[in-house]
Amino acid sequence: MLAYEYADDSIVTFGQFRLDLKEGTLTKSGKPLRLSRKVFEVIAYIAARRGSVVTLNELIEVVWQGEPITDSNVAQHICLARRALDDAGKPHRIISTIHGRGYMFAVPAQAVHPAAPPPGEQGHDLIAQELYRNGTAFARLGTQAGLRSSLEFFKRAAQVSPDYEPAYSGAAQTHLKTALRCYQQPSAGWERARESAAHALLLDPHSPGAHCVLAGVALWQDHEAERAFDELRAAATARPDFELMHAIQAQAFLADRRPQRALIATQEGMNWSPGSLVLRTLAALSLFYARDYEQAIHTLEAIVAIEPAATFARYLLGAAYLFGGNIAGARERLSEIVYGQSAPMDECDFNGRQCAISALIYLQALHGNHDTAFRLYHEFGSYVQGEFISPVALAVALAGFGHLTEAMQQLREARTAGDPRLAFVLLEPYFVHFADQ
Repeated sequence: MLAYEYADDSIVTFGQFRLDLKEGTLTKSGKPLRLSRKVFEVIAYIAARRGSVVTLNELIEVVWQGEPITDSNVAQHICLARRALDDAGKPHRIISTIHGRGYMFAVPAQAVHPAAPPPGEQGHDLIAQELYRNGTAFARLGTQAGLRSSLEFFKRAAQVSPDYEPAYSGAAQTHLKTALRCYQQPSAGWERARESAAHALLLDPHSPGAHCVLAGVALWQDHEAERAFDELRAAATARPDFELMHAIQAQAFLADRRPQRALIATQEGMNWSPGSLVLRTLAALSLFYARDYEQAIHTLEAIVAIEPAATFARYLLGAAYLFGGNIAGARERLSEIVYGQSAPMDECDFNGRQCAISALIYLQALHGNHDTAFRLYHEFGSYVQGEFISPVALAVALAGFGHLTEAMQQLREARTAGDPRLAFVLLEPYFVHFADQ
């Protein structure tokens, strides 16, 4: 008999398997299984909707976000998911086909299902908490589809329990991450993040997540570093161990042109979260902006060894090679990202990918083939997914050609667009010739 439970930390266990939605892992008898991100998201979403039918259209909308995909391709992912769960034989015990309707995460009739929550306000709070945990789990995936799914869960949690603050704080943090990764027009993302954070603070004035989001909006949208620091102090008072607070604090110091102080902030954060790849990447960014390219390369090589699909870290490694004088190494690293040799396109941080494309154009224009650089620039949009093209990325490319007037115009447009990269533009080595402007 198979049985599953949905534990407090968003863990589904069944037989020998343990699906940790929070950490994004699936293990069998304690051993991690290697899955593509899409196959994991298929399993995770169907498991999160356990007991409910997930239609084909719903699965495409959530996991593929409307990208062109055939029914047979979806069926292939379902087949791979079942194979990973030892569920390939019929009848399917875990992912059942509900003919004419879709798929369901299921167990035999004698399985023990979670008890229904008690009626009334307490029951609504329990449902909201479970929806919130699901949203947090999908947010941790970091992909465009994962973040979109997380927003749906946070929205449902707020509908079930309108006074449940974590739902609004979770939505605010997800909107912030979506804007940072350029999965949508950043200016729209910042405003949605601001609105959700403000609602969270009405319910809990000490919400660390909401204060962190408002700090991020002040930093990347409003370009008001002092207000960002005020919000971060409020967050630190409520929760000094909060990883997001330390991450935004480091970036606030970078925006204030204090890379050495930003490096200290990342080290302080890692005292609380020693395994954080986010903080380690920000430490490398601080070293990069401090022009310590050798130490930045050392840090980044360790990061990409742990997480090969870390697009921004891979970009930064290529940029550190470039400005550290290793042109061949830079070309190789950046080309891996631009031409899709390091991670599938749909798993990429779109911001990191645009950084890599613009850096490769800059490199080719200065140290390689000018015609190749020109072609890449005019085909920029074809290498980018999503609706937003970073004006700062275009300015980097134009700087490589020596077109400083056009590059300055792009930087002015970056402010209107809410381009998150604009906050650090005065530290970017691409723009050393812009000091007087």
